[in-house]
Amino acid sequence: MEIGAVGGLYANIGLNEDLSLQIELLFSKIRNNNVSTIEGTYEDFDPETDEFILVPFNTTNKTNITLNYLALPVMLEYYVFRGLYLEAGPQFNFKINSMVSFENEASENLLIQTPTNLKKELSNYKEFDLGFNLGLGYRTSFGLNFNARYNFSGVTFLTNNSDIENRNLQFTLGYDIINPN
Repeated sequence: MEIGAVGGLYANIGLNEDLSLQIELLFSKIRNNNVSTIEGTYEDFDPETDEFILVPFNTTNKTNITLNYLALPVMLEYYVFRGLYLEAGPQFNFKINSMVSFENEASENLLIQTPTNLKKELSNYKEFDLGFNLGLGYRTSFGLNFNARYNFSGVTFLTNNSDIENRNLQFTLGYDIINPN
């Protein structure tokens, strides 16, 4: 799990005393880090003993993926008690860019060394991702609001039909510039 960033603007439209519709325009940075270690042995010829020997090796691969989206959540908020509300709604994500960086730390006795640092733009991520949000929040009478939201993708976001999906937990702090209360 990695900490990303989210920020933007929203408009909250009161539908009645218990319901409101909140439309948001957000910049969202989603990051993922993965570390994998491979240990094993390979057979190599030892000229001193004129025999094949097993040589141990290990390698650690670190992959960091960063996805930047312009997100458009449309949330229906149901107020259960004073400023406490539950929310749900779709989120339309439009990819701005996606980057991957790769580091490899291999033991010195590994025969084939891979590049130790690599950073490039990824082209196998879809330009659009549709997700769904569930959350809860609290809006104060003076316009300050706190929100916790779980976002999960309903579609695969890779173009190669992989089953990897976007899922993230967001915590936000907001302020109503135009306070409806």
